[in-house]
Amino acid sequence: MSTYGPLADWYDSLTEDVDYEGLRDYLGAIFRRWGVEPKSLLDMACGTGSLTALFAEQGLKTYGMDLSEEMLTRAVDKLGDMPNAPVFLRGDMADFQLPEPVDALVCMLDSFNYLTEREQGINAIRCFRDALNPGGVLVFDVRPPEQLRAFDGQMFMDETENVVCIWRTEFEEQTQQCFYGMDIFVREGDLWKREQEEHLELAYEPEWLRDTLQENGFTDVEIYGERTFMPPQPDEERIFIIARKKETDS
Repeated sequence: MSTYGPLADWYDSLTEDVDYEGLRDYLGAIFRRWGVEPKSLLDMACGTGSLTALFAEQGLKTYGMDLSEEMLTRAVDKLGDMPNAPVFLRGDMADFQLPEPVDALVCMLDSFNYLTEREQGINAIRCFRDALNPGGVLVFDVRPPEQLRAFDGQMFMDETENVVCIWRTEFEEQTQQCFYGMDIFVREGDLWKREQEEHLELAYEPEWLRDTLQENGFTDVEIYGERTFMPPQPDEERIFIIARKKETDS
């Protein structure tokens, strides 16, 4: 599973365009639609904690979990002194336990796609189930197969005054995996230092996700287009999957 290393230092500045407040509001609308008023929440693959902090500010008991030590270090440095600070934990979404179950679990920004084997996806869904209280709500998003396939052969660039990140993408049809090769150029005085990262994502079909959730203790599964309550359209960048943990095991 890929994790963020050198890019962690620059993640926040390169993602200033991410509307975390809008995402929090959409997730809040989902909770209301599902009749849940969570008192506790896990933000899985929390990165530097930008979304985690917004839920903590609302008074929730909030956990943030990520596999990347570098990202968690940035999160603690950024948010450790805030009132009602989140509890940050290092963990693998396909193999983790929480100190106590929570009412809601979110996993955003196609982090689920980073589970590059189907068995990891199944294990993650089971861990999500075990981390939730009965009746708790799970929300995660994925880049649909059509979107990852369209990335093949593309190049993207994010930049600020002091860092440039160039992404090269390749999609392998046989494995249904999308490879991201990143060159990161960091300004150091009059010179630029080059670092590199490689990430890999797996394309998950919505039907497979629905079936796997229903087979592993979830009910009321719904799949929506990005930040809507409508069925996904063919050109969606991300789709949202919502499910409720069964009240009982029967």
